[in-house]
Amino acid sequence: MSGALQHDHEESAGDEGGARNVDEEGLRSEAQESVANDDQEAEHYQTEGDEQPLIVVVDDPRFNLATRMRQRTSIRMVVFFRKIFGKLAVGSGYVILVVVALPVGISSGGWSFFRFDENEKTFSRSFWDDFLNFNFSNPGSLYWCKGGNGIWLTILDFFLPLWWSSLQIFCFFLYSRFACKSTWTVPSNSSKLIRSDWFASNMYLLILGVVVPYCSFTMAGIGYLILLAYFATYNMVCTICNLLFIIILNKHKFVTRYVFYISVCMICAYIESDIVAVFYFMLNSEGSLTNLKLTALRTVAIGLTLTLSLSSSMHIIRKLTKPGESLFEGLGEK
Repeated sequence: MSGALQHDHEESAGDEGGARNVDEEGLRSEAQESVANDDQEAEHYQTEGDEQPLIVVVDDPRFNLATRMRQRTSIRMVVFFRKIFGKLAVGSGYVILVVVALPVGISSGGWSFFRFDENEKTFSRSFWDDFLNFNFSNPGSLYWCKGGNGIWLTILDFFLPLWWSSLQIFCFFLYSRFACKSTWTVPSNSSKLIRSDWFASNMYLLILGVVVPYCSFTMAGIGYLILLAYFATYNMVCTICNLLFIIILNKHKFVTRYVFYISVCMICAYIESDIVAVFYFMLNSEGSLTNLKLTALRTVAIGLTLTLSLSSSMHIIRKLTKPGESLFEGLGEK
């Protein structure tokens, strides 16, 4: 009987211990849940205070569609205007390249190796005189040339031949340097170029371009100094531009349409300048026996002009037929 009582006491004690353990686990779980709830409430309050917007945005599909349509329209307009301006820029560049390559000589403002008209007594009508209705013999036409219009007429009628050839060579260099960058690779043999007869002729003509105007204007005065500077600068610029054109053309490995176009225009400019040079040389040859030194210099200048025009034209034709070869390899040495 005592054993039964002891067994009942142990069972009751075990039941009390299990109940106590269950109560402790329940209290522990309740405490953990309360802590977790407190953390969630704190995070909720922090989120509401920091990140939650004050205005609730309603996700309207029609509003979003209109916004996307406006964005697409603006992007299309930007792309459209970008294409338009790009095409205008490229088109303007090609128009400039085509215009500056036109074969115009000193008769209309442009190319000539040498100016033989510095002693001309009567001024000949040029393209700008006809375009602007300007005539020295008509006093009524001189009224238009007063003030700023006279400055523009001076620039067009006198300085257009001065900067035309340099503008042409500059545009041709830009085209070769950027548009034909991958094919502008033919090496130039500078040593053979410097020792060639063609280069020596250019240097002789460059010197005569200053000497002949200096010997032509014997009278003193600011007007004669301006004419001397004008003709000397023109002769030097055209001779240097002719040299640079052949050097730039020589580096082209392939003949593009523009290279062919400007080459043909240059040959036509050489022919026109030669005709004009011979015309003025014969026109100003009156009384040549009175100044034998000037006559000899002008004769040498006309001979070099015709020789350089012919040799430069032959170099251009050779480059068009054999673009892969360098022009300076076959030049005769001095």
